[in-house]
Amino acid sequence: MSATPPPSFVQKLFKYPSHLSNAFHTLLILIYVSWVSWLLFFLTIPWVIFQFGKQILSIIKDNPPEACPKVVLITGASAGIGQALAIKYIQEGAHTVYITGRSTKGLEETISKCNSQLAKTTKTVSNYKVIPLQLDVTDENTMRTKLQEINTATPIDLVIANAGISPEQQQNKSQELIYRDTYNTNITGVVNTIFPLYDSFVSRRSGHFVLISSIASFGSIAHPAYSSSKSLITTLAQGLRRDLKPYGVKVTAVCPGFILTNMTSERDTQRRQSSTGFIAKVKSVLGLSGLPFIRPVEDAVDVIYEGLQLNFPVIVFPFRLGFLAWVLKFLPFTLVDYMGLIMAKLVYRGDIDSTDPNSGTTKPVQVQGEKENKKKDE
Repeated sequence: MSATPPPSFVQKLFKYPSHLSNAFHTLLILIYVSWVSWLLFFLTIPWVIFQFGKQILSIIKDNPPEACPKVVLITGASAGIGQALAIKYIQEGAHTVYITGRSTKGLEETISKCNSQLAKTTKTVSNYKVIPLQLDVTDENTMRTKLQEINTATPIDLVIANAGISPEQQQNKSQELIYRDTYNTNITGVVNTIFPLYDSFVSRRSGHFVLISSIASFGSIAHPAYSSSKSLITTLAQGLRRDLKPYGVKVTAVCPGFILTNMTSERDTQRRQSSTGFIAKVKSVLGLSGLPFIRPVEDAVDVIYEGLQLNFPVIVFPFRLGFLAWVLKFLPFTLVDYMGLIMAKLVYRGDIDSTDPNSGTTKPVQVQGEKENKKKDE
């Protein structure tokens, strides 16, 4: 009869009998490790917030607000946030604003709104110019030729790569085509906007590139094509900022959540009307009665403008939605699967048709409500 082996170190540590199965031993260890991991995670949150605050104060101290840039280029400015940014920069004193888009009607509307805004001030309209450029950001040769041409005539101070598209605007396409077109516009379009001016900015040792990304870039809380394309844009902005800083060129990533535009207003109203009574009041307090934490486009451009004037590396708003998306990155992958489904239901309730293979997360794409600003590619 063999002798009973002495208890192992782990058995002594957790004080459980040796006759229990190895599977149980492993489960018990995993439970302890999980508890410790979550404890450490929640203990680090206050430290992260403290460090974040220090960084913000440091940025503000080291980068006092600058004068409004005189020559601005904005792609995707025929509607939504691009249009609102054009109006904002004309209002703040930019002398020349180049706006691009594929919709002639949308560009004309942007010019009209800019002129109306100037008419409300004491500024002389003739001293300010909003110049439309009917361009497709996916056309590399045309973008390079035109941007370098206008940069030679009037050196550009600020470039806002805002044009983009979401699968929600492509519901009659196959999944493969949705991915290809989304990447072509959201990634290649940004590359075609930035790099024709890259060498000029470096040689002048000045200029500011702004890449409009999305809170969706922090995790797959929207259509995978949209989230992944925006993740690349956020990473690209951070890398370019590091590489171009020695040359005096600034780079900023803007990661907005839902923005109230013509395209999102109807959807937001439908969600608000879907709940009544006590539930509606609770959702209102939590900011979930309509599209989660949705912000008026005017508030959005104010946040973007002020952040760019302070040369923030990344501008994220609203903070609550951004924080929730950021936390998802630190959860176990299995848990993220379930959390992602819950978040999709919370954010896109009623927009997902589980019986439609081309639906899934195709419709819940517009986390960058500003992109909902129409065919922002316009």
